[in-house]
Amino acid sequence: SALGVLGIVLLVAGLLVLGFPLVLVFSWAFDLGQDGLKREVSAASASGVSGKGRLAIITAFLAAAAVGIALFFSDRIGDEQRTEAQDKSIAVLPFADMSPDGDQEYFADGVSEELLVLLAKVPELRVIGRKSSFQFKGQQEDLRLIGEKLGVTHVLDGSVRKYGDTVRITAELVDTRDGANLWSDRFDRNIENILTLQDEIAAAVVDTLKVELLGYATQRHANATITNPEAYDLYLKGQHFRRQLELDQAIEFFRRAIASDPSMAAAWDGLSAIYTNQVTTGAVVPEEGVPRAIEARDRALALNPNMAGAHYTDGFLKLAFQLDLPGATEAFRRAIEIEP
Repeated sequence: SALGVLGIVLLVAGLLVLGFPLVLVFSWAFDLGQDGLKREVSAASASGVSGKGRLAIITAFLAAAAVGIALFFSDRIGDEQRTEAQDKSIAVLPFADMSPDGDQEYFADGVSEELLVLLAKVPELRVIGRKSSFQFKGQQEDLRLIGEKLGVTHVLDGSVRKYGDTVRITAELVDTRDGANLWSDRFDRNIENILTLQDEIAAAVVDTLKVELLGYATQRHANATITNPEAYDLYLKGQHFRRQLELDQAIEFFRRAIASDPSMAAAWDGLSAIYTNQVTTGAVVPEEGVPRAIEARDRALALNPNMAGAHYTDGFLKLAFQLDLPGATEAFRRAIEIEP
């Protein structure tokens, strides 16, 4: 903090002031000349080189003291800051699918990923990335060990049970340092309110960890409902296959989601990202893939101008294929502005 820095500056200054008389006496009693440091025995040596010697000694002492004290306290501050950052760290583990038929893994993964994205928007919270946290999927390892491996002090874990249009989500926040359960709850909602429910869970976690919550972080879906549950379900399946890099199946489900709800910007964004990926990996020639990607990108942004992913894809397309550097720069800046 600013007060802490000011205190350190005052402390360093005070110590240097206290040490200055000692240095002055030392420099008066000794003379630094061409023959090295020697005790001054005559007044004649009080001029010329001896004056420079005293100044050099005083300067060297003050500089060494200042550097030493500054390094000591900077290390202390760094340790405190690292400890504080670690105290506000969290990993969102993939929620378990507890549905009767065990066929809702894609839905459970979607809930986990959305919670991770929401929590990652909180400035004071360090959130471990999806690839790191999802490596523990399906494992029954002690949460304390998982926290140690991921370098986090908190873990959000849970399960999803979906039957018909009803969803039950259980979630718990665990302190990995001692295994204590800090918060847990169970939610029963209609599928239409799943977006608001995800916001509720993220807000509860943030409140428990006592970190500052930006308004947009968990209110992106405030009062939002899913008007077409079938399209949303198809979209989640598309996202599932996209994560598995089974892109042809992902494209199929995104297209089916759009056929069910042409206004689903997220599905258009998913298509645009996959088409772009196919071109960059050489799976599809640019003459075929780029126009598809641009069309899907334009549809996504027209339906939702505040979709960060679509702006990122927009920037990549402009940079790599449209040779529009100013446009790409603006698109990337807009994506960062929406999701820092």
